[in-house]
Amino acid sequence: MSVRGLSAAGHSAEFSAPKRPHKCASAAMRGVNPIVTVDSRRQNVFGWAYVAIDRDGAVNVDHSGDFVSRPEELEAAAYRFVLMSRRGDVDHSCETISELIESIIFTPDKQRALGLPPGTIPVGWWVGFHVRDPRVWRRVESGSLTAFSIAGRWRRTATSAI
Repeated sequence: MSVRGLSAAGHSAEFSAPKRPHKCASAAMRGVNPIVTVDSRRQNVFGWAYVAIDRDGAVNVDHSGDFVSRPEELEAAAYRFVLMSRRGDVDHSCETISELIESIIFTPDKQRALGLPPGTIPVGWWVGFHVRDPRVWRRVESGSLTAFSIAGRWRRTATSAI
C-alpha cells in the first residue's frame, strides 16, 4: 500500500489502490511526515502518514514529486493497509517493529461530520503505532527517528496538472 501519484515533466498522476498488498506493505519510521506526538510510557507514536491537501486547500506534492488529489483514493489505500498489514518498520526494511493502533482519514466529509471548520487540519491520514522493539524505541526517544513514510504498490495514471 502506498499512496503515490504525480509526476514528471508537468504530468500529474492519480493514485489507485491495488487489490493485493505489496509483499512489504508498511509504514516506515523515517520519512518526511513528522511524528507529532510521542507517548513514552506506552511506546506509542502518532502523526500524519500522508497529507493529501494542506490546511490552506492546496494539493500537497510530496518529496517524490507525487500527490494524491482525490481524498477517496487515499482513503481506499489506508483501508487496505488497515485490513491487510498494520505493520511498521524502519526505512522500509520489512522487519516489523511496530503495529498500527490508530488510523483515521480526515476527508472533508469526516471533518464536517466532526464539526471541524475548513482549514483546521489537513485532508490526510493520521496514524498511531505501538513500537514494540526496544532498540527502535531508543531511536525514537533520541530523535534519530522523527517521521513516517508509507510504501507499497501504486499505479500512476495521467490526470490534469494541479
